[in-house]
Amino acid sequence: AALSPRFEQAGGRLGVRVRIGGAIEDPSVFGEARVERARFRFAGFPEPVEDLSGQITFGERRILLENFRARVAGGTLTFGGSARLRGRGLESYELTAHGDRLRLAPEAGVSMELGGTARLGWDVTRRLPRLEGSIRVHRLDYTRPIELLPTLAELSRGPRTSIDRYDPEADRLEIDLTITNDRPLRVQNDLLEGDVRIET
Repeated sequence: AALSPRFEQAGGRLGVRVRIGGAIEDPSVFGEARVERARFRFAGFPEPVEDLSGQITFGERRILLENFRARVAGGTLTFGGSARLRGRGLESYELTAHGDRLRLAPEAGVSMELGGTARLGWDVTRRLPRLEGSIRVHRLDYTRPIELLPTLAELSRGPRTSIDRYDPEADRLEIDLTITNDRPLRVQNDLLEGDVRIET
């Protein structure tokens, strides 16, 4: 059963030692938490996060995430970061993650193996958080069949498609990722058979 709209099948060990002081509108948090051999699954994501371990340290206005490591999609994921508090909310945060040999199959007929390093950061001077880094695709295979339907005659008789205009105010994230590949991306199905290379 789902534990929340975002998580399923959570388990593991969490040890917490925390002291909270200061005014209610601007509390101070001190202490630490240790995560050991945790396991959970994001709702809608097929691969579980396993053997998650790491340390969280709480200082008066700062939270540190240190030495986090987990097994994901047959590979390894390490990450850490920090956050600064203001009142009962966040003033800023920065998270850095490195993945190695992650093997994913996001849908039938699509499989890939990738790695890379990414940083997610935000502070109160920015409207949107920013995700930046580099992704290296070791392998990508596309074997999903392609159906050429409807026919050209059916398309000519069909209704006109309405396309919504792009609204930058609806954006949730700034993205600046560099993607490279070790070898050509493989396409093999009932319509095409060939390789695609990303040139930088």
